[in-house]
Amino acid sequence: MSGKQRGKPRERRGKSLLAPAELLTFLPHTRRKLNVHEKYLRACLKFPNFCYIDTHGGTGLIKVNDQLMEGSAIKAAMLFPSTPVYVIEIDSRKVEQLRLVAKDRNLSQLNIIEGDCNVEVPRLFREEIKPGQKFILFFVDPDRFIFRYKGRKVLEITPSLLDTITLFPRSEILLTLIIQGTRPGSYAFKRPFDPKSIAMTQTLEAALGTGLVQWLKDNHL
Repeated sequence: MSGKQRGKPRERRGKSLLAPAELLTFLPHTRRKLNVHEKYLRACLKFPNFCYIDTHGGTGLIKVNDQLMEGSAIKAAMLFPSTPVYVIEIDSRKVEQLRLVAKDRNLSQLNIIEGDCNVEVPRLFREEIKPGQKFILFFVDPDRFIFRYKGRKVLEITPSLLDTITLFPRSEILLTLIIQGTRPGSYAFKRPFDPKSIAMTQTLEAALGTGLVQWLKDNHL
């Protein structure tokens, strides 16, 4: 993902959607990722009792090669207008924009939750979604491994979250790994006694679990 490219923002009266020049610009591989995501969604059209949960909702709109595209949660809500769609986002600035995009497209069934997905997913299972009641597709697509939330560092994903999802009846997970995060990790594996390498390895293990990190080591990703 490249950095933000900003132009002149539109004048606003109160809150409004970000202008295209203010949106984050993503690399072309994001288009391929969202195409795969849409194929999974369309495969789920056959399920009468379906639920979609997006753990890292983003802003709702992104820009790839100067072309505006709906993000994963907005795309899901558009494809399933009468289906529960839950989207979790920890960044309050992204949540604000996501709500505006949902309102702009009249996506009233989109349930936007501001918070940590590692906390909110178990809460949804306790309070709103009964085991086996629906077929659930999870899209887990974190931006990074660590996010600063309310003055503290929070892991964007944890092994506990992945276990919670995969063990829940009739749930399936589409998970994307952060290649930019794992490549420095694989570099660090070659220098196991370097302090930075140790810190990176500990972060990877905290986010992904020791088993997956060992797989990364063995396969030199």
